[in-house]
Amino acid sequence: MPLVTPDEQAEVERCIDEAACPTRSFLILMVLSTLIASYGLLSNSTATVIGAMIVAPLMGPILGLALSVVQGRMDRFGRALQAEILGVLLCVLTALVVALLAGSENIDYGQSEIAGRTHPTLYDLMVGLAAGMAGGYASAHRKVGSSIAGVAIAVALVPPLSVTGLGLAGVWQGVVGWSIPLGSFVLFLANFLTIELASATVFALAGLGSLHHVKRSRGLLGGIWVQLLLLAATLYFLWGQLDAVMQHRRLERQTRTLLQAELTRLPGVGMESLELVKRGPRTVVKLFVRSPQEIPVGQVANLQEKLSNELAGDVELVLGTILSTYYSTRGRLYAPEGQPPSPQEILLQQLDLSLVAALHGFPGVELVSFRLLESPPATIRALVTVRSAYELDAQLVTRLQTAAQAALGRNEKLELTVRTVLSRDFTASGPVETVAERRIDPEQARRDDLRRMLDSELRTLVAELPDSLLVSLSFTVGPLPGSDGSPGPTPIPLDSPADTAPWEALQVEATVRTARPLSPAQVALWQERLHQRLQIAVKLRVDNRLGATVLPLPDR
Repeated sequence: MPLVTPDEQAEVERCIDEAACPTRSFLILMVLSTLIASYGLLSNSTATVIGAMIVAPLMGPILGLALSVVQGRMDRFGRALQAEILGVLLCVLTALVVALLAGSENIDYGQSEIAGRTHPTLYDLMVGLAAGMAGGYASAHRKVGSSIAGVAIAVALVPPLSVTGLGLAGVWQGVVGWSIPLGSFVLFLANFLTIELASATVFALAGLGSLHHVKRSRGLLGGIWVQLLLLAATLYFLWGQLDAVMQHRRLERQTRTLLQAELTRLPGVGMESLELVKRGPRTVVKLFVRSPQEIPVGQVANLQEKLSNELAGDVELVLGTILSTYYSTRGRLYAPEGQPPSPQEILLQQLDLSLVAALHGFPGVELVSFRLLESPPATIRALVTVRSAYELDAQLVTRLQTAAQAALGRNEKLELTVRTVLSRDFTASGPVETVAERRIDPEQARRDDLRRMLDSELRTLVAELPDSLLVSLSFTVGPLPGSDGSPGPTPIPLDSPADTAPWEALQVEATVRTARPLSPAQVALWQERLHQRLQIAVKLRVDNRLGATVLPLPDR
């Protein structure tokens, strides 16, 4: 490791002394970084917690302690220790206040950002040693001083202390136990001790101090022994934590392997989730499986016995079944023993798949249900209910039946009866145009629009006459009669197939009841109005019936 020159040593000592003093800026940054960390933990935001790590100034006093140890400077050691203690207390108290204001009952102590800092292991101790070396090297060699932010993120001093404060509030209000504040504080203590030890070693190797300086100060020697004892106790605790974690993972791996091997013998049964919980000497295995039927109690007892023998311990198996059905084009799969899928079940499954596939060619049409009807031999009859914005007439049902027959792939003849549940959207100004209807049959949609417009317009015209009422309306599409008086081609009904309906003119027959006889001029006026409104030649014929609306005389 490169040695620090005398000029560089003065600069390093000045920078570390400034960062290790309990100044006003130090205390303000501690409060702010704790607020950032606490609210980041409450919101389970990793990015926010990382921001708090960068702002936190706790690395400064730790490096000051390390430098004072290798130089035998008791005065510097006292200032750095005072700053570190003040910073720790301020951090814990600030987080405690945040938790009380937020309400401990509103804090999810099981979320990842909090729970991840309550179970430290030996791995965290190794991280602290490496981070301490990096921090000491970055401080001794100012050219790489920018790396100190990365060290602060790696060791995470403020977040575990913030969890300690949040946990103490939870203990105070009876929400959580002592494991959360104690576990998080042990994580901080491990980082604190390993960073100081590692950075002191780096400072000594860089020529910033030596062991001779330490031997001359009895106070420093006593402090070092206390730290070593704390480090040994922390090391023992973390080793036990790591061993418990490794045993739990090994136990879970053995359990998963055994259960997967056993479940493969049960058709259609698959593992959904597995959780192991230690309750004293007993291990509770919580297993959820997907299965086409309930797992019998005897089968659960058999699995529990095999787990107890394999794991050599007291095991309790809690098994939950998520009922699932499995179908293919061949019908139901994984049927209970002795109950193979019936031909009726196979037919229903095949028909369901074929109807869904056939309806892909009918935009806006949704399959609601279907049921089989009594059928002659070699025929399959079904009543199909669909939801649609337009009516499935005989032409569309023929198309659906042909597509479903092709998708069904059976020799029997398929005959469908389709029941349409009409579903239309309306606004205050009227019905919403259905795009799917236009796409499925534009000509049919045009005729439907024409029918609605004609009915609405003619009712409006009739209503302009007092005591008049439109009784009925019928209409056909086709050429008007010839100019010589001879009739034209036979009129074609409006609901006929689109490809056979000429659109030269519209022939309308209406029955209108009026109080006085209608004049030819009035009928001609209505005809002209319809022509202007519909933009198509109209021949209007009115069957005029006389009548009036009679009301009873008022009471005298």
